[in-house]
Amino acid sequence: MKKRINFFNSIYIKKNYKILSNQEIATALGISKDEVASFLKINELKRTKEDSENINLNFSSKNPCKEKAIFFKKSKKQQVEKLTVYGLLLLILIFAYSFRSNTFYLSHVRGDQHHYLGLAMKLDLFGMKGYNLRGINFGFSNHPKWKNAILSVIPAKDKDKGDILKSLEKNGTFYYDEPLHHIAPGFAYLLRFSHYLFANKEVYSAVQVHLGEKVLFEKPKYFKDAQFYAVFVPLFFSLLLVLTVFFLGKLLFSDWIGLISAFMIAVNPVDIMTSQKIWADDPLAFFVAASILLYLTAKKKDLWWLSIGAGLFCGYSVLLKQSGGFIVFGLILYHFWERRKDFANPKRWKYIFWNHHLFLFGLGMLFMVTPWFVKVYTTYGDPIYRPVQENLQVIEKSGWFKMLSRRSWYMYPLGIPFIEPIFLLFYAGVVDVFLSKEKRTEKVLLVIWVL
Repeated sequence: MKKRINFFNSIYIKKNYKILSNQEIATALGISKDEVASFLKINELKRTKEDSENINLNFSSKNPCKEKAIFFKKSKKQQVEKLTVYGLLLLILIFAYSFRSNTFYLSHVRGDQHHYLGLAMKLDLFGMKGYNLRGINFGFSNHPKWKNAILSVIPAKDKDKGDILKSLEKNGTFYYDEPLHHIAPGFAYLLRFSHYLFANKEVYSAVQVHLGEKVLFEKPKYFKDAQFYAVFVPLFFSLLLVLTVFFLGKLLFSDWIGLISAFMIAVNPVDIMTSQKIWADDPLAFFVAASILLYLTAKKKDLWWLSIGAGLFCGYSVLLKQSGGFIVFGLILYHFWERRKDFANPKRWKYIFWNHHLFLFGLGMLFMVTPWFVKVYTTYGDPIYRPVQENLQVIEKSGWFKMLSRRSWYMYPLGIPFIEPIFLLFYAGVVDVFLSKEKRTEKVLLVIWVL
């Protein structure tokens, strides 16, 4: 069988096994029916009940007219179901937007949100040579009703540290004064691109007045106009994440599982919160999820170029936050799980340690991230440089770093369900992997992803 089912035959089988019977595939390729069945079994390619019914309907010759009528009736039913599914998906997206739309009128200067605006402004004016927090001052609006409501980030005078660094140092944090900012520029580039589209030649600005509960009734157009370009980015990627989660659920399980998953993300309190901050979290989540979706689709349809695309998406997630790269290890573990039966057969070890989709994924990722890490290496002599400040927990006045240093590891598995109780379903899913064999490979992938 190994000699007769070559690479091109395997592609044909993978593309057509759900619509052709084993005998028809065997006839087309000039091999035996048993060889086709054996190939499907080895590669864990299974037909659903619906696939088998469609094959029987398409190629049955007992009563062609009757079978054709049944086929078209079933096809119409499938079209109605498809329209229903995508109609519900559209409603979920509208619902998700309604939960997040107040972001246009909220304050967006607390924490490090204005840092990202400053970095985007520096990229816009000076390119990567100016990618740092040095020389960034604050400007304020003079609106008759909303005096000082809008904060802008503007270039400081030569050799002036700027307001951002001065405020950080006043708070006891000194390590941000560096020639190249230690956080990769992925998010800053997204902000810069959005600014180019929606606020070109305008200053980089955001609202600093906190309306509180008034935001439910009072929505100043002045606020939305000032920061639309900035808040659009996390909001847009949050909605894209809902869409991507649907297609992941659809690919791994079914349309309805995809809808349930999309709805859970749409009402997810953590995602709602991060979508209303000028943070990289939602773009990061989208690029990671999209990377997995593209990779699984590439494997399923054997599309090599899609594997490269998946790697590019993963690479950009690293440029948003380096934690995005962890998904690479997850995909490697998932690959070993898929090929776990081959460990017992030395003749099949080559399938364990070589996979062209994983290789192309890695190439795409390296292509995306290499320029950044080379830049970091030439600046600091360490490609994964992270700044260090001694006694930061003692000197820094906000208490943030002190809290992080005291957080025990077990607070993460306990704290996440406390913030979001629905996450308890993940623990139930881990148990289900061991109790049920149905869709076990797909469930293992999700468990590895979360871990």
